[in-house]
Amino acid sequence: MTTPNTDHRTAPRYALDAAVRGQIGALPFEARLQDVSATGAAVVGMGGVGYENNAFVQLHMDGIGARDGYIRRAIPEGFAVEFIDNDEEQQKKLEAMAKFRAVSA
Repeated sequence: MTTPNTDHRTAPRYALDAAVRGQIGALPFEARLQDVSATGAAVVGMGGVGYENNAFVQLHMDGIGARDGYIRRAIPEGFAVEFIDNDEEQQKKLEAMAKFRAVSA
């Protein structure tokens, strides 16, 4: 019997403390990554940069690269961002899901 996934995340998150540079609209910021996954990240410690849910954000993470996404919700001292998938990444995810369904049927 498998253990149920109680946090309902689509990808595992990895805690870290790393510098990140970014931009929300025309407002640049420097902050810290609190955690990251294949689908998103938690960004904290940005100072006075304002933001709203669903705002477009560009992140530049040393060692990870640049990712674009949308702010999904406020968290203490920052926000959670959901990364945008490009077409190639989305196709790979769809193919993996189709294989999983075939095996589990």
